[in-house]
Amino acid sequence: MELTEIEDFLALARTGSFRRASEFRNITQPAFSRRIMGIEERVGAPLFDRTVSPVDLTPAGQRFLVHAEQISKGIAKAIEDTRSASSALYNPIRVVISHTLAISFFPMWWKDCTRKFPEMSVRLTGQRIEQCVSDLREGLADFAMVHAAPNFLPFNDTTGLQTLKLGSDAIVPVIAKRLLGKEAGLLGYAPGSFLGRCVEGLIHDLPSHRRQMNTVFESPSSEVLRAMALAGFGMAFLPESLIEDDLKGEFLIPALPKRYRLDLDVLIIRRQAAIGADAEKLWKYLRSA
Repeated sequence: MELTEIEDFLALARTGSFRRASEFRNITQPAFSRRIMGIEERVGAPLFDRTVSPVDLTPAGQRFLVHAEQISKGIAKAIEDTRSASSALYNPIRVVISHTLAISFFPMWWKDCTRKFPEMSVRLTGQRIEQCVSDLREGLADFAMVHAAPNFLPFNDTTGLQTLKLGSDAIVPVIAKRLLGKEAGLLGYAPGSFLGRCVEGLIHDLPSHRRQMNTVFESPSSEVLRAMALAGFGMAFLPESLIEDDLKGEFLIPALPKRYRLDLDVLIIRRQAAIGADAEKLWKYLRSA
């Protein structure tokens, strides 16, 4: 059995919902349902009672849950031990972070933290937003740092998690200045990504003639979409923190009225479980700030 199947099973066991579990695993619900049926065929027993809502584990599912959690935790510990062995840092604070925030937000934020705690060190791991919380839950990090829209988190299950708001950002539609007044295709995010879902909501509110804009390029990376926008390939919805200098220099300019922007929060997330002493000290400081 593959590790992805173990994580699929755990996602459904934790959420009790095929819809929420499929979103968490970033696949369509029909495909996720087929995966779960495949797991049940593999073990030779029904693992979930689908006649109740939320979906519940059968006695066989309860037994399988014990082993699945042991496997998942064992893999997580193996990854963390391997990372630690290759690190020159002693007992660093472990942070998983979206690639965009790692470039645009983290450096100055961490500079402020080290003014208060100069002895602290950090090991930063860039991930997709969706993967950050998954790594946090698996014990691969002390904290996760991600974007979130008000009332719209990039993860559905908040059980066992605590969050703090560190700052604000926004998604804004921009184009290269030389495209002003010209038709521009859309530089889009990969389907299923958090920022992609945010942009879908913004596009849905556009007038019908603009809503049908043609997608000419696609990437899961805001950094790649920024580079393509600067090169004049089309319009992109990008985090404002990422393109602050581009806007000041007018290399990129707003492509749509201000109402087509989405305010974002920058969140730091931790598990309620115990974390390292330095990480706990930092969390207490952030809570009191």
